[in-house]
Amino acid sequence: MKPRRTGRAIAGALMLLLLGALVLPGCNPSEPSPAEPERDEAEESSESPNVVVADDLGGICDGGQISAEKAYELLTNESLNATAIDIRRPAEYEAGHIPGSIYLGVMQDDFLQRLRELPREDTYIIICWHGNTSRSVVYNMSKEGFSSVCDVAGGYDAWRAQGLPLEEGTGSTP
Repeated sequence: MKPRRTGRAIAGALMLLLLGALVLPGCNPSEPSPAEPERDEAEESSESPNVVVADDLGGICDGGQISAEKAYELLTNESLNATAIDIRRPAEYEAGHIPGSIYLGVMQDDFLQRLRELPREDTYIIICWHGNTSRSVVYNMSKEGFSSVCDVAGGYDAWRAQGLPLEEGTGSTP
């Protein structure tokens, strides 16, 4: 049995505060993220609320959400060099994740440090379980100066529901 790491727990809590109101409980898409301004229903698309999909590369990952299908297109387009970052818990990632994605768990003590070590000019697609926690991470990455970052609307659930490729195992970390 491992000893409790009280210092690590406190550091993790402080990291979450530094990220600015990162929502963790359940990664529930029905609850608005506190880091994102609430939208008027008239502003949302009736076809797919909260999903911003651009047809050109210039606006594709500008802090918005994209569909699982669009994320798959970006990740398989070799000329874009987009990277999926899975922020779920380790066991969830190991049970199934996007092939080639890197694991950067939002609950890890060194999450903020590892996030800040990533090249800011690269394209990142953030994925959590349902799509809400990833919204907060995208918002905060944008504030940190990342130029091309977005997340998958509906998260891992949407990816899996579309029958897109998955793999198991520990994968890689940045």
